[in-house]
Amino acid sequence: MRLYGAPASTGLTNDELGRLRALLKKPEVNFLISDGNLNARHNRLTRVVIARRMIDRMKQVIKDGQGDVSGLFATSIFTGNIISEASNIFAARHLALNANVLTRLLPLRRAVVTPHVAIASAATYVGNHSFTANTQLINASTKVEGAANIDLTIA
Repeated sequence: MRLYGAPASTGLTNDELGRLRALLKKPEVNFLISDGNLNARHNRLTRVVIARRMIDRMKQVIKDGQGDVSGLFATSIFTGNIISEASNIFAARHLALNANVLTRLLPLRRAVVTPHVAIASAATYVGNHSFTANTQLINASTKVEGAANIDLTIA
């Protein structure tokens, strides 16, 4: 599932995600939302990725230490989905991941599997499962709550 346009070939580094999380706490950086909301329920997905233009804009905001990222969904809710590959990137102003299964039904295409990433102003993670032990979701959200996630570490 591609969100916001043509997908990026690379995402943000762990350092960039940490810096973005810190910048989101400041009034100089904002997620400007669209009128849209995304409600993805009960799907079989290979991956979830965001557009190259979104990644490029986030990198510019991180570099400048200020700015806006526009066009994000006001709310993205992912519920009851089976997502069969690693390295997913979720981004919205408000993000909810509920009762999803993150698994590897497909053979690995990359030698190194990167963690899943969530970027939001506020995020909740409830009742998600991973079939791979020690799966990591890197959270670049300033407000976050999570509960009852199995084999999924929110970092």
